[in-house]
Amino acid sequence: MPSRAAHLAALRRSKEPSVIPPEGVVLPALPRGWSWLNPVRGHDFVRDEWVVIRAVPGGSQTGPVVRREGAAYTLTPKACGPVPHAQSMHCLDAFNAAAVWAHDADAPASVQDSENS
Repeated sequence: MPSRAAHLAALRRSKEPSVIPPEGVVLPALPRGWSWLNPVRGHDFVRDEWVVIRAVPGGSQTGPVVRREGAAYTLTPKACGPVPHAQSMHCLDAFNAAAVWAHDADAPASVQDSENS
């Protein structure tokens, strides 16, 4: 059974938005089914991290992660596994690159194959 603190934290989180963009930034549009999310760690949202995520039957598919680290933003290609190619970039560039990844991931395989040829 969850502790009282965990229950109260979940109740508090249910009243908060699941994503808050950085000040002055409008998050890029994502394909249907994909969305932006501030992840939860412990009892609170991590408001310095944004994940591209899609709900699928039986779970979710995660995409790139954008993290604010001081004045810089880091784009990590995938949320799971090791971080082989994290890149530091300008805020808007990081969010746009993550949105492009979601659009590419949403494209049918036949379209991706023809673009790679």
